[in-house]
Amino acid sequence: MKIHQLWIQAAQLYIKHKLWKYSLGALIVTSALLIALIYTGSKLLWNLSELLVLWLHKSFSEYEWILTLVEILLKFLSVIIVLALISPAGRIIVMIVLPLWMEKMVEALSGKKHPGGFSALWRSIQVGLWQLFVETFFIILYLLVNILIPLLTPVWLVLLWMVQAYLWGVALTDYYFSIENEPITIRKLFWTKHKKELVMLGLLPLASMYLPVIGWFITLPIGVISAYLYMEDTRRQNSLKSP
Repeated sequence: MKIHQLWIQAAQLYIKHKLWKYSLGALIVTSALLIALIYTGSKLLWNLSELLVLWLHKSFSEYEWILTLVEILLKFLSVIIVLALISPAGRIIVMIVLPLWMEKMVEALSGKKHPGGFSALWRSIQVGLWQLFVETFFIILYLLVNILIPLLTPVWLVLLWMVQAYLWGVALTDYYFSIENEPITIRKLFWTKHKKELVMLGLLPLASMYLPVIGWFITLPIGVISAYLYMEDTRRQNSLKSP
């Protein structure tokens, strides 16, 4: 089944099973933490850029026009850094909340009660930290491109978003592997084999990070359900090893 068809099916299930009830708690927690994190990070970066500009003006006052350009560049980089960090910050927060929400969602869709608790939460945190390491590497490259070759910024931003979408896909499918108790070798093989599908699955959750409230309440849950449906469909087609 095509990913866009899964999105439609997921939206229908979201309404039919009234899964929005389980999204309320996740929405409140995720919204509060992410807004606080974005505000704090933005304020910190902005203040640091202001201090740096102030120091430059005092030290190199004779180069006023160059300092003006530097100030504009620093403000621009501050905005770019915040945009780049929204996804990893949001994903870590969501992955802390995700096991509890997924447990309720899977139970509503399949009628089966899957174990969650601390083990699922700890697994989510581990995956989140690994993804943060990978994503930090790409964000550093992204910032270097911005500084050294500004004209490539739009191209690299798209590439960064594709990486972030893939990591979202990995995060969501990892929960399915956890409830099915799949070994790590099967997970890595699947993530390598299904890169394109994982990017597609991760687009909705990635977009939800840039759509406050509406995204977290509607887009993100539909993305989560789509990932579950994709894994179920993949298992039925025997391309995923049974436990």
